[in-house]
Amino acid sequence: MEIDRYQPLYPLQRFADGVAEVALDRRTNHRILLVSTDLAALTPEQWEARRQGLARLRGLRHPAIPTLLDFDRIDTTEWRSHAIGDDPQPLSRVTTDHRLDSKQILEITRGVLWGLHALETCGLHHGQLHLDTILLTDRGHHLLLTNPLLYQPTRNQRIQNAVRNHSVGYLAPELVVGHPATIVSDIYAVGVLAHTMATGGNWLNESAPIKPQFRQIVAGLQLQVHDAPQLQRLIDRCTARHPNQRPPSAEALLRELPDKGAIIHSGAQSPPPRHQPPPRHWPKPTSIQAAIEAAPPAPAALPFHPAHPPAISSAALKGLKQAVEQVQPLPEIWFRIEAIMNDPSSGCDDLALEVEKDPILTSHILNIANSPAYAIHGNRQQTDIAMAITRLGMDTTQGLLLEKVAPQIGDAHSSLAVRSVWMHAQAISLICRSLSTELRDIDNRLAGTVGLLHDIGKLIIIQHQPAEELERLRVRIACGMPELQAEYDQLGFTHIDAGMMLALHWRLPRSIHQMIALHHHPDGLRCDQYSDPMREYSMLLHSAHLLLQQLLPAHGGYGVWQASIRCRSDDLFAVLDQAGLRSDTEAIVQRIDRELSRLLLRFPDLIKPKEDKENP
Repeated sequence: MEIDRYQPLYPLQRFADGVAEVALDRRTNHRILLVSTDLAALTPEQWEARRQGLARLRGLRHPAIPTLLDFDRIDTTEWRSHAIGDDPQPLSRVTTDHRLDSKQILEITRGVLWGLHALETCGLHHGQLHLDTILLTDRGHHLLLTNPLLYQPTRNQRIQNAVRNHSVGYLAPELVVGHPATIVSDIYAVGVLAHTMATGGNWLNESAPIKPQFRQIVAGLQLQVHDAPQLQRLIDRCTARHPNQRPPSAEALLRELPDKGAIIHSGAQSPPPRHQPPPRHWPKPTSIQAAIEAAPPAPAALPFHPAHPPAISSAALKGLKQAVEQVQPLPEIWFRIEAIMNDPSSGCDDLALEVEKDPILTSHILNIANSPAYAIHGNRQQTDIAMAITRLGMDTTQGLLLEKVAPQIGDAHSSLAVRSVWMHAQAISLICRSLSTELRDIDNRLAGTVGLLHDIGKLIIIQHQPAEELERLRVRIACGMPELQAEYDQLGFTHIDAGMMLALHWRLPRSIHQMIALHHHPDGLRCDQYSDPMREYSMLLHSAHLLLQQLLPAHGGYGVWQASIRCRSDDLFAVLDQAGLRSDTEAIVQRIDRELSRLLLRFPDLIKPKEDKENP
């Protein structure tokens, strides 16, 4: 790390063992956060553990923590450089300027928890969380958690540091008596932090003798917020004396916050905060109109615009190309199957003649056709492939064949994440085909193929990324971030980018390329920004997503993208009406619901049991 390249501008935060200051990177002309820490008290073993922790954090991109750009140790001083926004402010400065309302407290608490989870996924814990370790940047649009505790000092060092920077009240009882920091000790600090923000100051009397303060902590806290009962319940849960009585992780507490609704303060209800996780239970829609109206509204400003996506870095692009090139091409039989499917004069007999040339595909089709999902109870086993295709239907057979002949990306036989992508694809394809029968100028089979292949890039992401990276992506989406934005921030590219590359590699038709590129509406484009006939197919695909997320809210319950949701758009009704679909018809939704129930029988391992729905 070249310390000389940074020009200090002004100090931002002071700690017991160091300082954080805003500095100018002379090479890039960007402002960064430069943190210096005195590590004279560390043993060589403690420094090595800290170095390994910093190495895990370096380059991690997450909206709730500053990206660690570089770090080094010179003599006994550690230097770190972090990326920050344009207008950084410590939370301690914000709380001294004015009393925070309940909406702001909930928003900051969510951001802190999100940052803690990012550290947890790296195997790190904070341990000394307090007002001076929370940084607001970009005029409050991001919440960044700074200065993570990456080593475990002795009991005396911890207490001395806490007393010097007035953070003793944030230490969990088990930390005060010498135990190491854990996930739930971080949760304890979140509760004290929420109380501090709600009451406008530190609950401890900083001038009081230290021993009574410690006795009060060990005996257990009684932090009262009289006019916000839901906030009080949050504080009580977090500051329980016994660690087992607290929420088990930052992610678990994040999922609880939206379920409790907006925090009530002085009789007023605050609006839901940004990046609110989606609801886990939808009322089953009676019509397409009901499904559209129940969906959340599209954001006023798009965090990610598919028509004008940000550039992919050279490193991310190189890795993505390598991942796609390692995928085997589709076998020739798939293109012969596609030719039959695209020929209006072809039927089940023609497809059967092609499938019968491959014994593995024949066995697969017969096995599914004779499964409980399609066989009528009491009927004899079907051994004729043409009759089996008739039982399944041409479009369902197409999806089954693609799933079988596609290279086993990401080890499809054992990966729940891969099976979740295939299940979602076949469910969307099913709904698109059902809806297309009601529409004018829509090719039924193309609609099914578009539904089958629109998210194919997600298979590349599953193959290309390590498990811990997929987990970080899953949590971003579970916390309410739009999936394209989450993918780009975490991976440097999106499943649209990966899907386009794979479509070229597999020599898929140009119409499929277009729909892969433009299938995120209204998160990406308004209806009038699509060209014909992409407008109708896009609206069809989007309507299918709105129906699926409400008819099967638990579908793909173990997938990376399980929690992602689609938003409604004001122009959707007009386009569907112009295409001839009556959005108020209930019979269509009832038919789709029955067909989805049949599809679920083929993916029993992906549907969470009812008793798990409250704890996904």
